[in-house]
Amino acid sequence: MKASKYPPMKWEIKDLSKWFKQVPIDVRIGTKKDALTGIQYEKRCPKISFKRGRIGEWLRGEAAIAGGPSNDGVPVHTGTHWGYLDYKTPSQYLDRKYAMALKFSDTFNSLKPNNNSEERFWLGTPGANTPCHYDTNGFSIHVQITGCKRWILFPPTDPMRPSRFPYVESTVYSRYNVAGGHIPQGAHPRMVDLKAGDVLFLPPKWWHCVIVMEDEKSFAAFSVSRSYSLKSDVVERAKEAVIECLMSPLQHAAEEDDDLEDVINSSRQLPGHISQLIDYENRPNSAGDDGNEDTGPSTKRTRKVDPCPMTSFYHTYRELGELLHTIEPSALSNRLLADNPFTSVEKELPLLTPGDDGDYSWREPEMVLQNWSLDLHNIFDAFCDDSTVDRVIQYWRRMHRNPAPNPNPNDA
Repeated sequence: MKASKYPPMKWEIKDLSKWFKQVPIDVRIGTKKDALTGIQYEKRCPKISFKRGRIGEWLRGEAAIAGGPSNDGVPVHTGTHWGYLDYKTPSQYLDRKYAMALKFSDTFNSLKPNNNSEERFWLGTPGANTPCHYDTNGFSIHVQITGCKRWILFPPTDPMRPSRFPYVESTVYSRYNVAGGHIPQGAHPRMVDLKAGDVLFLPPKWWHCVIVMEDEKSFAAFSVSRSYSLKSDVVERAKEAVIECLMSPLQHAAEEDDDLEDVINSSRQLPGHISQLIDYENRPNSAGDDGNEDTGPSTKRTRKVDPCPMTSFYHTYRELGELLHTIEPSALSNRLLADNPFTSVEKELPLLTPGDDGDYSWREPEMVLQNWSLDLHNIFDAFCDDSTVDRVIQYWRRMHRNPAPNPNPNDA
């Protein structure tokens, strides 16, 4: 379907510097040639913090910056590197009139907000990519404003080797470098190149890898997304709290953080989410997210709930939609290797001025691993296995429903 009535469709990408507030703008940076050989995780990429007036010059390929500490001072520009403003909050970075124009509710009447989050925007140069993953909560809608984004999607049941490392809240990564053409046999992938005006509906827990492609009409791809909640998210939040509790000390250990006790004790979300889960399970039954009744300890249905926004959206725009068809894995792999935006092109460009008083400054990756191994990765994933998480939740439920008596009656 198309989003021709969505106000940002009238924006000109050449004017992007005008969209932003007078605040530093962080851009995630990756090397194009490395995209084919390894997964470019968000937390392991460095960032460049640009001043408002200078970000456009770099994104348009008109200027370069001196390389970061790990780049031996080699100039960084869009011929050899990609840049990505990913998952950004409009109200934080954009002037008010632009941030307000991104709201979906005024254009897609069947998608009224059902949570406290807001739309997110994504702005990237060719080669920018999001590693293959799925989101544990809800579903989402994506609108392409300018440029071209390639989406590779897999159904939830495909054998994608799920992993929670590096740990990012509500994100389950695949160990396959899909952007680099690594497609597992037995998978049922779909692929679509979203162009200006296209709208993508992403169902719950579908795997997806996203790559910014070359586009002769635009030097960067700009898109907007919004996530919508499902009733089942309360269960996922409880699982997420368990995984955070398990993963935080392990991830810090991988980064050689010796203060593990503080890390473990800092995860205070778990009890609250388990209590929320117990309240959810004990409530009277109601229609589930898909129109079926919930299963739980109560069997009496007491009320009728409004239709799920996902179902409402689907029925409203079904006739405008186009179903994506399955591609044979080896054919998709060959396509991705033959047609990708990861070719490196050297250029001589003027350098922007570095430093806090200059045009930009470097930001180190959030995660720098000192002693990394496949065994360590396997340990991380074992801790986050569904059987482990379910067992932790089971014990927490028991503790909350049947708290142990205070061993000292005199203690308050």
